[in-house]
Amino acid sequence: MLQAALARGHGRGKPVLVLRVPEQDRVERGEMLGALLHGASRALLEALPLAELVCARRTDLAALRPGWRLEREPLAWLVEARGADPRARAIDPALEEAPGSARLAPLDGTLVGALVGDEALVHQRAAAVNAAGTFRVPARTRLLAEPLEASFEDVDKGAALLFRASLGADPDASPHRAMLRAHTRARLLDAPTSGARWAARVGVGVDTTPQPEQRSPEPVDGFQS
Repeated sequence: MLQAALARGHGRGKPVLVLRVPEQDRVERGEMLGALLHGASRALLEALPLAELVCARRTDLAALRPGWRLEREPLAWLVEARGADPRARAIDPALEEAPGSARLAPLDGTLVGALVGDEALVHQRAAAVNAAGTFRVPARTRLLAEPLEASFEDVDKGAALLFRASLGADPDASPHRAMLRAHTRARLLDAPTSGARWAARVGVGVDTTPQPEQRSPEPVDGFQS
């Protein structure tokens, strides 16, 4: 699953955000990441589609890329799609000693900065999508001209193009940003994250049994063990 996520993301010119599944204390970590996703800032909702998201263990990532130095156990890694030998960057901000979602504000902000930190980075991500060749001119034109009519797949592939098109516009009024937020909700809140499965309680670190088909899944994820 990790290898497929890396191939899919990098094949589309997107970085891959790997949420680390801890060897211990999965429930605590799962609850924290579940709270992050469900309490995400608008900026994070708009930034997350620019990356392929997957859950994996450190050993999975290390085994896939033996040359990477992964001794640390951060909260996540961002694996950029540059060059033939991409590197994993640790995402591991110090969390605040605060109640509720305020505790996760540093992680929220760090992820936004890593994905769309400034205009130069946004242009770089859009250029990588164009270089990957996933969009030809007619499809790209339709995506940017009619973002609210775009398919889920096109938004997933062209998120960086949508974000770049919104630069300089009012985020509150931008249809491009609105579509990115809707995509995040559909991909991460209405369905399980890749490498995870639905949980019966809050979190993304809970081992669970499948929900009955007639029930709507709880809006949380559980790491698959």
